[in-house]
Amino acid sequence: MKYIIYKTTCLVNNMKYIGWRSTNNLNDGYLGSGKYLLRAIDKYGKEKFKREILHVFDNKDESFLKELELVNEEWVQRKDTYNLKIGGEGGWDYINNELIK
Repeated sequence: MKYIIYKTTCLVNNMKYIGWRSTNNLNDGYLGSGKYLLRAIDKYGKEKFKREILHVFDNKDESFLKELELVNEEWVQRKDTYNLKIGGEGGWDYINNELIK
């Protein structure tokens, strides 16, 4: 099992999403599961997105730390990203995040 940090970019509007994934296939075509990212994929189609692997880890904890480093408050507040919350493990707690409201 490998743990990756990837960046998915929309080729239409240059919006970006950084995410984490565990996989046995580095070329599995996974683009991400963020709420706004999935809406954009539905709108534009998968072919309008590209994913690049930024980091590959053998250790899950190290990968979470890297995601937390990259998907920080500054990244989430940018206008050109689909990420809703600070990285580290994913989840739904962005719903209660005052920055989003």
